[in-house]
Parts: sequence; structure tokens; C-alpha cells
Amino acid sequence: MNKEQLKRSVYKHFRIQPAAQWYEPDGKLRGSIDDAWILMAATEKSFILRNRPSDHTIELGFDSYVGFTEDPGGKVSHGTDGILVLKAQLYMHNGVLKFAPTIAPGKELRDFTPPQTRKSFTGVLTARFDAQDLERRRAEFYAGPWGQEITRNFQELGDAIKAFIAEIRAAEPRAMIRFHRYKGGYLVFAQGWYVTFQLGGIGLPGDAYLSIIKWHGCPTLPGIIGGFTATPGGEQCYQYRLVRIDEAGWVDKRKPEVALTSRDVLERLFAELFENPSSDSELEWRLSED
Repeated sequence: MNKEQLKRSVYKHFRIQPAAQWYEPDGKLRGSIDDAWILMAATEKSFILRNRPSDHTIELGFDSYVGFTEDPGGKVSHGTDGILVLKAQLYMHNGVLKFAPTIAPGKELRDFTPPQTRKSFTGVLTARFDAQDLERRRAEFYAGPWGQEITRNFQELGDAIKAFIAEIRAAEPRAMIRFHRYKGGYLVFAQGWYVTFQLGGIGLPGDAYLSIIKWHGCPTLPGIIGGFTATPGGEQCYQYRLVRIDEAGWVDKRKPEVALTSRDVLERLFAELFENPSSDSELEWRLSED
């Protein structure tokens, strides 16, 4: 696939080689993640990739693109259209997606430590005022009906999760499912997956969304010390927004015309969990259950 063919592949899903790396705040490599990426844009000079599970985006120059490899297995397991071979190592550090050039195409960086970025004086000032502006926006959000509405829906979701789990247990006593409330969200364990339910993008009304993420291993959460090796698992990361301020329910941001109840959201999630159990199915649940 040459540059012109890649430009015609916008919105297609791909795996990348080398796979993206995830680093701890101290610069220690946590591991590589074989995620799916969406080609969001491609111009004469650059292209933009978006990580499908996390929504992080990055712009790369076309000199970072080396070629394309067919990947029939990835079509089945990831729903992707092939592999983009890059001469760039994408990596996540401190919640920011970055890249470093590599010498050989498709070869993962080794013995690499993410560099720390020194903030300029103006950068410090800007960051401070940005933080103040964010706090103001959050206060305005929570003071208005949108904040109250999405918070109410999220609180009710916890009760809906418990009721849905009770139904599953009644129908199939062998199903091993656990549920735990933590400060700011919910944690479910089923079929070897840890699943978090959180509100994200709290700022202006249009920014807020419900985020549901599957994990390999228990993630570290408020009041929960998880494993250092916990990573987002598979390709399923669901994000939902409120239907409208005066209307109950959620919408998948990719299909905003279809209103979903909390029950619809949970059925979709648990069907996927039971159809595609984690290879970590032997992991043990060590938390108290709500």
C-alpha cells in the first residue's frame, strides 16, 4: 500500500508494527499492547492514528510509514484490515501518547527511557491557567442539569449492574461474577476480565461520557491496589453519552441515533465477555463484593 492508497483508507482499522509500548510514570516499561488503530486522516505530509480502545490520537509524518502487510488473522481477532509497518515507536507515558523514531522498520525500541519534557516559563503559566479554566468548567458543569443528570444515570447504573448480575446467577449458578463499588466507579470481574465503569471527560456538557474498559489483571483504582501489569484488554472499549438532558438512557457515540437503556448497555457488554473469555480466567478475585 503506497501513500495514495493509504490516503484512501481513512477510517479503516489497522494493527501497527511495532506495537505501542506503555510505560510507568518512572519510565519503566510496562509492556507492549497489540491494539487496533483507526486511520483518522491522511494528507500529503502526515497521517493521524487513533487508538481504538483508549481514543488517544497521534499525528505522524509520512516518513514514519514504511509499508503495509496483509493480516487475515487480525481481521478475525481484531476486526482490522491489515498491519501498518512503521519506522516509529508509539508509546504511552504519563497519560500522553508520543512517538520515537526507530532505526529499523517495524522493530520495537529496546532499552528506551521516555524523556522528561522541561516546561518553559510560559508553559507553566499556560498550564496553570488551563487548570483554573478546567476547574471553572467543571464547577459550571456540576452546577447545571447535565452534571446532575449524568451523575444520576451513573449512580443508577450501579444498581442496574447488581440486578443484572443477580439475573445471570439465577439463570446459571456456575457463572462466576463479582461486583465492587469504588470511589468514582464500579469494578466487575467476569470470565477472567476485570471491567471498569467510570465517567470521563467531565468538563463541558458535551464532553462527559460513560467509559467501560476491559482489563487484563486488576487495575489500580481509588482504594484498590491493582497489579502493575494490568493493561487494557482486547479491543472492546465502550463509550456512551447521555441521550438528551430530558431523556433517560445512553447513546453509543458511533451510533447517536440509537437510544440505549442501561440494560441494553449491560447486555451488549456481558454477551461479549461470555463469548470471548480472557486467557487470564484463572485469576482470583481478592476484593470485597458490594
